[in-house]
Amino acid sequence: MKKLKAFWYVFRKSLFDVDYYKDILKIRRDFSLKYFFTLALSASLIATVRFAVPNVPKIKDGMNNLITELSKVYPDDLVITAEGGVWEINKEEPFVIPNPDIFEMEEGTDFPKNLVVFDHNGTINDLEEMDTFVVMNKVNMITVNSQNRIEAYPLDSIPDGELNKAVVLEAMDGLRDFTKFVPAMIISFILIATLFYFAIFRLAYAFFVALLLLAYGNIKGVKSSLGTYYKIAIHTMTLPLTIEVMFILMKAEIGYALWFFGFNLIFGIVVIQHLVNTKAFKEEK
Repeated sequence: MKKLKAFWYVFRKSLFDVDYYKDILKIRRDFSLKYFFTLALSASLIATVRFAVPNVPKIKDGMNNLITELSKVYPDDLVITAEGGVWEINKEEPFVIPNPDIFEMEEGTDFPKNLVVFDHNGTINDLEEMDTFVVMNKVNMITVNSQNRIEAYPLDSIPDGELNKAVVLEAMDGLRDFTKFVPAMIISFILIATLFYFAIFRLAYAFFVALLLLAYGNIKGVKSSLGTYYKIAIHTMTLPLTIEVMFILMKAEIGYALWFFGFNLIFGIVVIQHLVNTKAFKEEK
């Protein structure tokens, strides 16, 4: 509780109280770093919760809906057998499996109407002629990659076995069980990503702000170390970082790309100007 109160005290003072920065000059740098990492962790937790609460349930429901739709795609009476790199189906060829309704795109998109066409005599041209994502012919699986390039994958190494509706449903049930872990995985990923952004990226960024504050301090005739200006840059970052978190909560954006840098630098200059006028730098240890 004492640590929490201490953090809240430093946070409030770092936001607007320029007189408090006289104390910042006297504290050790590791104190400022501990404060900043606590601030970054708090911002990361807020950003993670802000994204996770509305979106994680939607993502999980979307995955379950996708699994349900994919379960319906496979025909109830279709049996695919493979032996020695040769596949067969119990249907007359060409046999077409259409894309599920969930894959329907807006008008004007080029997503194929069909998912796969089974045809031992199929060719590359069938991708367009039969409006399909995949053509399975005697020796290759032909498809279009994400770069819109046609690729062919040999089928001579496909394992022997039989694929039917029961096998597909069992596999889909396994995927559905996996979705139980999706919320924790998404939250962990977001937490790590936001923590890297707020802690590592912003901490490195503060170094460049400190360099500019050092230059301004030299202009004002103050010959303090870069470490001193780095401490100031870390604490003056409290204001723009708090604003950034507020905008995350409101799902708003600022059109000016360098606003964060500007807030940090301008507030830092105001602090230095105040410290110079009060001769606080002369008391620095």
